[in-house]
Formats: sequence, structure tokens, C-alpha cells
Amino acid sequence: MRRTKADALQTREAILRAAMEVFFQEGVARATLAQVAAEAGVTRGAIYWHFKNKAEILEAIRDRLRLLEDDIVEAAMAQTDGDILNRLHGVTIDSLARLENCEETRKAYSIIMCKSESTGEIGCMIEKFYKAGNALRDCAGVAFEDASQGGLLHPSWRPDIAARAYNTMFFGLIHQWLRFGQPFDIGEVGREVFAALFSSFRCPKASGAAAQAAREPAFVSERAASSGCR
Repeated sequence: MRRTKADALQTREAILRAAMEVFFQEGVARATLAQVAAEAGVTRGAIYWHFKNKAEILEAIRDRLRLLEDDIVEAAMAQTDGDILNRLHGVTIDSLARLENCEETRKAYSIIMCKSESTGEIGCMIEKFYKAGNALRDCAGVAFEDASQGGLLHPSWRPDIAARAYNTMFFGLIHQWLRFGQPFDIGEVGREVFAALFSSFRCPKASGAAAQAAREPAFVSERAASSGCR
């Protein structure tokens, strides 16, 4: 029977879902394409029709998801009026809530950050992921520079150092949560951690409604909690 393009896409999607489960359970190094084929209910030949190796599958898993940092970059760079620190703070809490509530996102980040070796072809793909993290740091640097120019950033923080602190806290919190089996509520802890961090970022002169909103961006995470995966 002749296979259609829709059939091929359906098979590819089944392979990616199966690979995510196998990589999550076994780790990328220990997982085999035979295990992925069995989980997907296809032949190994079907896998090789779509993917050359595990590195290509892992890259496809990464590409099919909208990364948390993509949302943050988009929101932080949006050309809108308002408090840039408040906007960056809010979308950060939103992203942590999505990680907490979306199983597919949790598994993908766990595979990439905790269950993949950093050598060979897999290592090259992982390097691409961390370059996306550098893009987040660069974007945060622009946001903090804008905050500094607007009198919002505390003078004790240089914009580039604030961006590094933010980037380290964001990815460090996620890695710790995933690496040790989600031992704490990342939504609650994330709100407290970033409330303290952004409080230190904010210049004391920045007061009023914007500063109050920056201290209490919980409404953002409530929306994220109701939306799950996006």
C-alpha cells in the first residue's frame, strides 16, 4: 500500500514521542533505536527513513517544542510601553509554571539537560541548546540596559552582570529541579527566588504601581498554570 505524506508525518511524530519516552527512561547514551522502534510500533527501517541517528532525533525533539527561553526573549524584546523589569519578571514566572505543568516540556528539558552526553554528535546538538541559553542572556542584557537607561536598575548592578545573574538563576533552578527528581515546587520556589532577585535589581526610586506589580507578578503564573503545554 502506497504511503501518503500524512502517513509519513504520523510515523515521524510517533517516533519522536517514543524517542522522548525511551530517552527519558534510559538516557540518550543507553537508549537504542531498536527500543525506540518497539515503543513506536515501527521498524528500525522506518526510523532510518526519517532520522540518521539519535542526534537527529534529539534535535527534532528540541525543535518541535517552543523552548521556555523563546517565550522570555519574545516578551522581553516586545516593543511595548511599560516596565521592562516587570515584564521580564512576569514572563519568567510564566515559563517556570509552563515547565511545571507540561509533561512534554519537562521531559524534553530533562533529556537535554540531564540525560544526554556532551561528546560526539549528541554533544554538538546539546551545544546548540546551550547557545539558545546564551541568546537568553544576551536578550536579558538588552533588557537590563534599557532598565538602567530608564532609571529602573539599581546602581549596584551593571546590566551585563545582572543578565548573567538572571541567566544563571533561571537555568540553575531548572537543572537542580530536574536533576534531583523535582524535590521542590518549582513554581512556588521560583516565585520567591525571582521576587528576591528582581527586588535587588530594582532601583529604590522606581516606586508606585510598576514596582508593586514587579513584586507581585503571580497573576502571570496563574494564567500559565491553567494553560499547560503551549
